[in-house]
Amino acid sequence: MITPQSATTYFYIRCSTKLQDATLQISNLISMISPDEKYIVLQENQSAFKDNVKRPVYDELVRLVKNKKIKNLYVWAFDRLHRNYKRLQEFFLICKMSDCVIHSYNEKFLEDFRKMPPPYNEMFETFMTTLFGSMGEAESRLKSGRVKNSVVKKEGEITKSYKGNKWGRKNLSVQVINQVRALHGQGYSLREICKKVNVYDRNNNPRPISKSSVFSIVHKSYGSDLTENTMKKDETEKVKESVRESLN
Repeated sequence: MITPQSATTYFYIRCSTKLQDATLQISNLISMISPDEKYIVLQENQSAFKDNVKRPVYDELVRLVKNKKIKNLYVWAFDRLHRNYKRLQEFFLICKMSDCVIHSYNEKFLEDFRKMPPPYNEMFETFMTTLFGSMGEAESRLKSGRVKNSVVKKEGEITKSYKGNKWGRKNLSVQVINQVRALHGQGYSLREICKKVNVYDRNNNPRPISKSSVFSIVHKSYGSDLTENTMKKDETEKVKESVRESLN
């Protein structure tokens, strides 16, 4: 069994969609090392463009590099590390300060630059990594723009993507709605409910439900419209007062 103590070569594998094959990335990286070289694989399925996305495996990778546990880091392409140019450059700097060499399967020509005499080797390598980092971010922004431009909007109808799917944030599940209503019925405030109820993104990462979502569910649990035409005045004021107290 290969342990972190017995290997200083690491593969970082990132798949941002279910269509991407991690096995293919790993096999390509194996072809870059000697047959008897030991390696450890760090793999995750996550976006590398948005700043608010949690990447625990990548965070562990950074920690290992800073602690100088990794001498050679292999990636399928630089955009597997980051599609944000500034973040990618920050990682390159961390690796340089920690004596960690990055090898990319799709940017193999950089290996030739490293064979050049100094200072040209470092000059060309820095230039090319900067170029490819910028290209990765530009590609992500271009794709995002194409997706947004393909949204179909028709007055009086549900907004749809180019695939015909409903556009926008995914609706809360019935289970979450019922859980919020049950907690509110037990006297829990909106803030307390947020701490007890989690929702999940498309990558199954949990996060606390937002206060606005709880507020909306609480309103709907008393009817579609909280107006004096649909509720008695004293009951309406009671609900409003409960919501105001929870928001404080």
